Formats: sequence, structure tokens, C-alpha cells
Amino acid sequence: MKNISAIDIEQQILGSALIDNESLDVIVQQIQPKHFYDTRNKTVYATILKMYECGMPIDAITLFDVLKKEGKDQVCGGVQYISELTVNAISSANVIFHCRIVFEKWMLRELYNRSKSIVQRIESENNDPFELQSMAIEMFESLLSDVSNSDSDTSIADDLDVTIDNIEKRYSGNDDQALKSITFPSLNKMTGGIRNSDFVCILGDYKQGKTTFAQQMALDFAINDKIPVGFFSLEMDKESFYLKAFSLRTGIDYQKLRSPKENGLTPEEFQDFKIETKEKFKDANFYVCDKPLDKYQIKAKMKLWKRKFGIRFFVIDYISLIPVNEKRERRDLEVSDLSRFFKLAAKELQTPILMLSQANNDGKTAESKALARDADFVISVKRPVECGIKEIRVNGTSFIPKDEHFVITLDYSRHGRNKLSFICAFVENKFVEIDVRNGVNEYPNYYEKEKAF
Repeated sequence: MKNISAIDIEQQILGSALIDNESLDVIVQQIQPKHFYDTRNKTVYATILKMYECGMPIDAITLFDVLKKEGKDQVCGGVQYISELTVNAISSANVIFHCRIVFEKWMLRELYNRSKSIVQRIESENNDPFELQSMAIEMFESLLSDVSNSDSDTSIADDLDVTIDNIEKRYSGNDDQALKSITFPSLNKMTGGIRNSDFVCILGDYKQGKTTFAQQMALDFAINDKIPVGFFSLEMDKESFYLKAFSLRTGIDYQKLRSPKENGLTPEEFQDFKIETKEKFKDANFYVCDKPLDKYQIKAKMKLWKRKFGIRFFVIDYISLIPVNEKRERRDLEVSDLSRFFKLAAKELQTPILMLSQANNDGKTAESKALARDADFVISVKRPVECGIKEIRVNGTSFIPKDEHFVITLDYSRHGRNKLSFICAFVENKFVEIDVRNGVNEYPNYYEKEKAF
């Protein structure tokens, strides 16, 4: 394979480090010893790094002395080769550019070798295509961890105008970055809106309404705000998901859509349903995947959807159903791996990810603990009557919950106050926030907002 190395550039980098030790502060952030092609240069750079970490002065003489003590002087071409590195070094001014060239050459070699490995596995007997697909995704995804942080460093003074401008946009209401829900206005107040790279966790015990809450929030963004949404429904198949979504937005009973004849769906209801559904969902950029994908496949799908459809919000329902490739001795360690993986994915994609998880009333399952440590926001969903909660305090007001009530609590926020709650209920089959002040049980301005749906 041609054009996979740049030995002369490698030598320039090493020479720059020897004649200008300050350039090492830049070099060590860009490349590692493994990125060098020439074995001599790889060994020399590894030794320079050890000296750098120990705070030793670094020049051709001290470098050769260390190499000789470690028995590596001949591997590196002897004293003549070390001397030539400094003699041939032109300047350290272009060291960042040179590091980029060496790194890109390494990437080409890695891409070639990894592709070759996959082809060899394909050509072998008894290969599983799905296992190969997962392996290929993992192999190529792992390259991302080596992408150098070559962005220029900036101070708070450098970023001052941009930061203040962002605050002004939020103040004036022209901030198009924060995702806000019409159906759950208290959630917006608690979080300030869901922003790029936020990792949000929704916890709830079995049949407590966490999926319904997540669905309604995602539908708000897709239908009302016209924001492309990606939903990984690992628990519910795509058609069932669609029926639930139609029910939440039109108000028709979900069971009537699932089993029309058995549950008495009238011709008039069906006709009205068709007209309303087509009107509300005609422009909905809402993409659902119901396949049992592993974490690498999910991330690959996220990247594809973001590139193809411009997705601005992802939901995964739920973490316990994601197949685990790397088996660990305990379940909580496996979930911790998944949690960290998707937190970093949100940051890398600059797209918020909402992850659902099973949790008991105390939020102490293996799944929920790991997520709670990593999340920017931890939200719990409970049916207070089923959980034995006899009194709830919301916005300074105490009230007795009813069977149809769901309490949504911001258990943890990395950016503000914790333990804030609001109440939801099904209003004409639509899962919405309700106002419980002074005994009132209705959604404020809900029917006015309905026109926007």
C-alpha cells in the first residue's frame, strides 16, 4: 500500500522537539508513539515522552544517553541518527501541521488494516454477518478516541461576546437551541430547556408512565416545533408505537386503535381520526427504530440519522434492553459502560439523548444508579397512589393525589435545583400536565395550545 507514511515529517517533529522543548507542549496533545510509522522514530518519541514527563532537559545528547542506558540506542540508529534529527530540523513553527500529517497517515494505515481484517473474516468459513457488522462498527468507532484535540484553545475573554450573545437570545426568546415542551411547561422551567449534548435520564417502575411521558415530550418537539426526532423503541414494535403516538395527539383511546371492533370504534370516530391524524402528522419528522441494536449499532444509526435527517433529539427506550457485547461480572458494571458510552455520544454528536430506565420507588436498581451518576437531568415518573404516596407538595401547595395522577419529579439537575415536581394526567386520552393549585384539576391554556398541535 502506497502513501501510508511520512518518515521525513516524523523526523521533522522529533527534531523540533529536540531543538525547542516548548514545542513538546503542543506535540504531546496531538500524537502518540503508535502514530509513528518508522520503528526508530516510534522508539525515540516514546523515550522523549518519558523524559518530558520526568521534567528532564531534552536535547540530542541527553536523549542518546537515556536510549543507551535502556539498550535502545542501536535500535534508533545510533548517535548519528539522533544528531541528524536536530541538524535536519528546519523549524518548530509548523509542528501542528506536521503532527496532523503523521496522524492522518496513521489513520490511513489503521483503516487499511482493519478493513483487511474484516475482509479476511468474511472470506473465512462459519462467519456470522451480524457479528461481523457489530465488530466492524466497534473497530472503526474506536478510531474516534484517537482523533486529536486540535481545536485552538480560547480564554473566557475570547469567548465573551459569543457567550453573552447566547444569553441575550435566551432572554429575548430567540434561542432556537433549547428544546421546550408545550405539554409540560413546568419541565421547561425546571431544566431551562433540553440543550445540545444534554444526557437526560427518565426513571420509573413498571407501568408508571415513563414511556408515555418520553413519547409525549418527543412528539412535542417533532410536531409542534418541527424538530427531527429519533426514537429507539426497544420495548415496543413500530406499529404499536405509532398507534400510541396517534392516541396521544388525537385523544382517541389507544385500545380502540389497537382493536377497533372489540373496543367499539365507530365509523364516525374512525373518519374523524383519519382526518385529524393526517393533518397533525403530515410533516412530523419522527423516525422510529424498533430493532434490537447494540450500543455501536445504535450510535451508528444516530450518526446516519443526524447526517441524513438532521435529528436534534434522540430517545432510547430503554437501557436494560440494549444487548451487551462486553460481558462484565456484574450487571451494574455493564449498565455503567452503556451509560458512559451514550453520555459521551451526546457530547460527540452535540445532540441531546434521553435514556429510559426501570427503577423501583427508591430509584435503586442497577440500571438507574449508573444513569443517575452520568445524567445531566434525572427525572422520575411515579403513580403516587400505587406507590403509597398520600400527599404531594407542588409549588408550595400540598394536595391529595388521585388514582389518575402521575407525579413527575426532577430528582437531580447538574445545572440547578433538585426535587421539583409537577403533576400529569390523561385529559381526554392526552397525557398532559395539569394545574393542581387550589384544587383545580386542569391543564392551563391546554385547549388554546391544542390549535398549535
